Amino acid sequence: MSIHYERLSALDNSFLALESRTTHMHVGAVTVFDSGSFALENGGIDVDRLRAFIESKLQMIPRYRQRLARVPIERFPVWVDDDHFTIDYHIRHIALPRPGTEKQLKRIAGRLMSQQLDRSKPMWEMVVVEGLDHGRFAIVTKIHHCMIDGMSGVDLMAVLMSLVPSDEIIPAPVYEPRPAPNGTELLVRETTRRISEAVGSIQNIQNVFGNVTGLVESVGGRLQAVGASLASGWLTPTGKTPINGDIGPGRRFDWVNIPLADV
Repeated sequence: MSIHYERLSALDNSFLALESRTTHMHVGAVTVFDSGSFALENGGIDVDRLRAFIESKLQMIPRYRQRLARVPIERFPVWVDDDHFTIDYHIRHIALPRPGTEKQLKRIAGRLMSQQLDRSKPMWEMVVVEGLDHGRFAIVTKIHHCMIDGMSGVDLMAVLMSLVPSDEIIPAPVYEPRPAPNGTELLVRETTRRISEAVGSIQNIQNVFGNVTGLVESVGGRLQAVGASLASGWLTPTGKTPINGDIGPGRRFDWVNIPLADV
């Protein structure tokens, strides 16, 4: 099996670069479910069965079993398959004192959202929270923004949900991670890629000069757009207000209920 890796896009890399101790770049959600077939006789949740169900779907979204690696020297991030992937790390289990309330769930969610994801592992996690009133349980999900692209952030929940209720769990094929390149292999491949891109640019230089008028107009239009954006004042610091103070690493999590008919 040949080695495999994927470069992050410039946008996805920016989400890594922008993250700091007080600026978390993960996306979070809280979903609440009836216990259904995951309910145990003692009132708990069959978390092992839930893990098996989620793991059976991961073949459809390979990114969730990939971790970050870095190209030597330039340090640009790439995705490689995690050969030490374990579902137990990514799906955890806690319980509220029964009957748990939404206020307690929100407090737990805020605490979890205040903690950054481990960059040495696939950058997502789910925490199963059992003990909610009326026999319900919740899943608190965190996914790093560099893993998702626009609406693809719903991929995990999309593959878990179904329009038709079913208790069936179809076992997934055995996970076989593709070999990750070592530092030397990664450096050689990326150097080769850059040389190929440079040669391609030189070969296309006649097209650039042949379309110089259109190029100038395009660059001019973009410069005007940048100037207008900068002049709009979005980089200007705002004044201090009671709701615009310094941000720390802690987070609070809240939601409101809105009737679907009002949306």
